[in-house]
Amino acid sequence: MAGCDLVPVWRSRGGIVVRKLHGFTLVELLVVIGIIAVLLGLVLVSLARARESARSVQCLSNLRSLGQAMTAYVQRYERFPRCAVEPFYREDWFHWSDTATVHLKKKGGIGEFLNDGGSTSSSVWVCPSDDMETHLVRTGNDPKYRFSYSVNFVICTYAGINQQPGGRLSAWPTEGLPPLPRTMSYAQVKQPENKILIIDESSETIDDGAWAWQWGVNPGRNILSNRHDKKSEKSGDYNAGYGNAGFADGHAERIPRIRTFNQKYYDPFLPGSSPLPPPAVTLPGGE
Repeated sequence: MAGCDLVPVWRSRGGIVVRKLHGFTLVELLVVIGIIAVLLGLVLVSLARARESARSVQCLSNLRSLGQAMTAYVQRYERFPRCAVEPFYREDWFHWSDTATVHLKKKGGIGEFLNDGGSTSSSVWVCPSDDMETHLVRTGNDPKYRFSYSVNFVICTYAGINQQPGGRLSAWPTEGLPPLPRTMSYAQVKQPENKILIIDESSETIDDGAWAWQWGVNPGRNILSNRHDKKSEKSGDYNAGYGNAGFADGHAERIPRIRTFNQKYYDPFLPGSSPLPPPAVTLPGGE
């Protein structure tokens, strides 16, 4: 008989008595296969989430290491290092560019406080989930910034902050107006535990070592990455997901992207009087 086996159980005068042992029908097999496929899919999703969670933890560890190196730099030199944009200085926090002069030795100002000396080949500069090939293409000799992190331009500004007529501010030198100190001291940063110093920047926006959207230097750029959510970066969406950031006191944590647009989290002069204008964008809610 198709679909079953005949197994003798005992003999009697009337002949052989048998019991039917039924196998799986096609429908039952398909149901079992479907259940296994669903369970396997759930396992794979869980494994992918676990891997991404581990990468996020490594990214936070990188930010913590960089933040602690920043703290050590400030303790030694009494000011934060400069942000790493052209023109390059010895005091830049990270010497990433091939056009930096030879004496910089492709290390950062904070390199001496990192375990490996701050070599650009170190994994501490790169989020393990970041795809360098998706970074913005630059002009000149440095086509791409092949690293993941950028620092608060307000705290680490390299050219000074200038008050312009009408209360406007510029990140660039203005003739006849005295600039503020080129970088800030730790004492000048109010509530450093709340001030974002360094971010894991979106691969759609990162082009150098400065997080500078607040100044309008790069409108629409310099956005906190939400790559660990495994969603589209959506760099035009101010409220899309969470990302990793380091703070001026050296700690790092996962924060909502919207927080990076809140002035109390990036403006080192707050609480109190601040020379910075409010954000140039209208935000949907916030903290």
